[in-house]
Amino acid sequence: MSEVEVDRLSARYYYRPADNDLVNLRLNAYASLIDERTRETGQIFGPTGDVPRFGKSNIYGTDITNTSTVATAFGSFKASYGAAYTWQETKPYGDNRHTGHFRHEGTQYIASAFSNLDWQVTDWLTLNGGVRHDRFETTDLNSHPSVWQPR
Repeated sequence: MSEVEVDRLSARYYYRPADNDLVNLRLNAYASLIDERTRETGQIFGPTGDVPRFGKSNIYGTDITNTSTVATAFGSFKASYGAAYTWQETKPYGDNRHTGHFRHEGTQYIASAFSNLDWQVTDWLTLNGGVRHDRFETTDLNSHPSVWQPR
């Protein structure tokens, strides 16, 4: 029997002045708190029986985006650009933290910067292009060897 509990929190902020087409700002922040409780009834490798496993994952993130529009004699341009950051931590908790029955423990972050440009040449033709750069790092904090680890 497994049970997963998820608490999701989010906040959003918008700022768009009526007289300024260069500012359409959006800011989002969120958190997901996940608790997993599992009881295994048997395993191919390792102990058998009713083995409890408890895991916790916390995910936090934020992003900010601005969209600017400009009308010219050559058509209208819309540029969207911004950045995002996500951080995640997964770890065991409770009585099985050091028993080796729950082997997932680590952290990860992803940082991104992005930009997109739309050029509406005519009513029926729009050209668009964009670029995105992601940087990420994953750290394994597992203190117990995996069943599949080479020996």
